[in-house]
Amino acid sequence: MIKLQDSKFDFWEVNPELSSLKAFKPIQDKFKKKSSQVMWALSFCYHNESQYRNLELINRQEVIAESLLDDEKFFTKNKDLLEIPIKQLIDLFDNAVRRHLRQWETTLDQRTKFLERVEYDFATYEAIDKMSAATSKIYDTFKKIQDDIAKDENGSGEAKGGYKESLNDTGEI
Repeated sequence: MIKLQDSKFDFWEVNPELSSLKAFKPIQDKFKKKSSQVMWALSFCYHNESQYRNLELINRQEVIAESLLDDEKFFTKNKDLLEIPIKQLIDLFDNAVRRHLRQWETTLDQRTKFLERVEYDFATYEAIDKMSAATSKIYDTFKKIQDDIAKDENGSGEAKGGYKESLNDTGEI
């Protein structure tokens, strides 16, 4: 499992097992010493425990790239080079259920953007109302996937860090 640390540490020293993976060789070759910062940026963008996780992907990429690499458009400029390393990191970070959740998050973001662009008028109101009515079902499914992940990662009903969940956390009150 990749360890998220302070980006002041060398990524390759903190995660030495990754330095030999073929997927990351283009990053090492192109960015040389800066490759450690690039890998931290990728990890902070795509790791499910990243403090940036709740930002929309494009915003997350820009914020992290500006902070770590002094280039807000780094991900856009290097899209082709980063495609395989990003996929490899996601495969390393996520199990099958997490990958499913990640896809749901992407779909929900796309759905929200779509709804924001559609004008509510006589031509569109039925479709928008139908989509709005389906929202709770979509979020219930999304929440179930999140709950399944939490149970899988923390054991049966145990909160992160080994703490016992409160009655409020378990929905009993």
